[in-house]
Amino acid sequence: MFIQLAAATGARRGELCAVRWHNIDVVAGTVEIRASVYKVRGEAVGVKDTKNHSQRLVSLDPTTMQRLGAHRRRGDELARACGLAGVAVEGFVFSDDPDGAHPWLPDRVSHAWDRLRDQAGLAGVRLHDLRHFQATMLLQAGVPVSNVSKRIGHRNTATTLNVYAQALAEVDRESADVMGKLIDSGRSRRHIPPATP
Repeated sequence: MFIQLAAATGARRGELCAVRWHNIDVVAGTVEIRASVYKVRGEAVGVKDTKNHSQRLVSLDPTTMQRLGAHRRRGDELARACGLAGVAVEGFVFSDDPDGAHPWLPDRVSHAWDRLRDQAGLAGVRLHDLRHFQATMLLQAGVPVSNVSKRIGHRNTATTLNVYAQALAEVDRESADVMGKLIDSGRSRRHIPPATP
């Protein structure tokens, strides 16, 4: 579930560790990213503002929402087996506690990712690459840079433009091809001969 949510949102690992059930709106199909988990002296967990001290609302696709629902139902079953009414509304989505009282640490998530990645034969692929995957795919699909920047939590579009310049160059090449086809189709409809050197 963590990997699915990381790919679906482009959020940082600490931000995902800090998501609580009340941050998820099942009707609107959104998750609110408003905090980040960090380590204090290597052990204790703290929750602070996001890296850019901003909050954002990220829309989720229906499949991710369905899987979050199943994840919640499994959590509620575990909580009831431990004598609780269910996972607390303010509980963390990713927690080992039956009531969701404490979040996972970001390092724990990275170590789990490394094990899964190695089992899948994807050496060198980092968990953070899911963030890049999201931004690159959205840009290549023609989603406006301002939307991508907001979705992944960049403070401004200049950061997104700098980090994803290669993806934007590919989009620009595709844009040139689209324009070329439009121009050629307009020329052929009017029987205009191609330009001569």
